[in-house]
Amino acid sequence: MPSQAVDPLPAVIDRFVRRYPLVQISIRAAGTPQTVMSLVRSGGVELGIMAVTATPDAQDLVVHPLTRQASSSSPAGRRTCPRVAR
Repeated sequence: MPSQAVDPLPAVIDRFVRRYPLVQISIRAAGTPQTVMSLVRSGGVELGIMAVTATPDAQDLVVHPLTRQASSSSPAGRRTCPRVAR
């Protein structure tokens, strides 16, 4: 299971659902950043979240980098998690 499905996604979804109870959320897992971007490009999903070590080649998509707060000695402190959306 992708790490973003474990943390921080559940807490983010919980806050979103409490704020917007009429919005329906469906989650799909994708094994690679390329698959995530392909799903966004094809309209299979409206939003893609992925953990990567470098900004992906996504010139045709809107990319919003998200970062985690962690110690610089922790692997989580050195990762960024871009959110890719149309």
